[in-house]
Amino acid sequence: MIHQYREGLRRAACLSVSLLSFVLSVLCSSCSRATVAYTDFAACGLSLPIDTSYVDKGLYIRSLGSGEADYPALFVYFQYLPALEALNAEMEAIKDGEMTQDLFDDFMEKAMQHYRQLAVAYAVPKTEYEDSVRDGGMDGKPYAGMRRIGSHNDRVYLARYGRTEGSTDGMEAEEKSLYEECVKEVERAFRRAKFIDLEEEAVPAGVQMPSSIPTFQSCDVKGTVVSNEIFSKADLTVVNVWGTFCGPCIKELPDLAEWDASLPSGVQLLGLVCDVNSPDDKVGMQDAQAILDKAGVRFTNILASDDWQVFLSSIQFVPTTFLVDKTGAVVGAPVVGADVRKYKKAVNDYLSKR
Repeated sequence: MIHQYREGLRRAACLSVSLLSFVLSVLCSSCSRATVAYTDFAACGLSLPIDTSYVDKGLYIRSLGSGEADYPALFVYFQYLPALEALNAEMEAIKDGEMTQDLFDDFMEKAMQHYRQLAVAYAVPKTEYEDSVRDGGMDGKPYAGMRRIGSHNDRVYLARYGRTEGSTDGMEAEEKSLYEECVKEVERAFRRAKFIDLEEEAVPAGVQMPSSIPTFQSCDVKGTVVSNEIFSKADLTVVNVWGTFCGPCIKELPDLAEWDASLPSGVQLLGLVCDVNSPDDKVGMQDAQAILDKAGVRFTNILASDDWQVFLSSIQFVPTTFLVDKTGAVVGAPVVGADVRKYKKAVNDYLSKR
């Protein structure tokens, strides 16, 4: 469950996107070649004129919406499947209990010789981009060092593309030739990029939220016991599921704190910290409290105790925000991704139908 992997998720957040995407591409390489369409990437608002034949030459593109990354983004990679599949077979042949950190590190070092990032692009809110420029630079931002390639609606598009990672050392002649072809194709495509409307965030296909919250006993980040009774204290509760590892979650907390001070009568906010599940996790509680204090949050934030395990298994991304009435019933559709504007609309829509 989500809260059982807090430390793993924190470590994963520090890995490069290419490393994480490599794992996905090896496991799903057969389906990615068959299903990826290289035209419109509405999740990030980009349209690229990339020849689909380059899929067979090793091109792999992944588009992320704001529910999966700090900003809508596009990542483009070159992957040489013959070498990657051979390495994957070696890994699968290692018996349980024989895998060591050194073996894993050696495997990943070899794999990254055959898996190269060719481009990355972000759709950044125009106001944030302008603030960064006005403040003297973008150091520390995910998009630091990128070039501006265009704008559309309220977004500025920043990208880095071409031969962005290392040399071709370790590549066979055929692989090197394919790599060079893909580099040129990606450069050509980005020079002709067009910008389209971002698609609306949606609940991931196949995910069904439970109809009611579980019977639970937990505590908040300060150690105070909290149970289902908390929902009876308001006509409507906005539950924000977030994690201490989640950048978009943390970024929206000040906005939630501001909203909390002006909520409609009978409405309350409740945070559910998905990666801290017990008061015995002192470090987790301290981290969560420090994040909340910095954001100026005063509304209650509870730990994801064992009673929440089954419920949380239906949630694939954080933040995920949903509404609960005073009886504990989940009402309306959840909002996946950080978007306080959508939370407010969901509350207003619910109240207007009462």
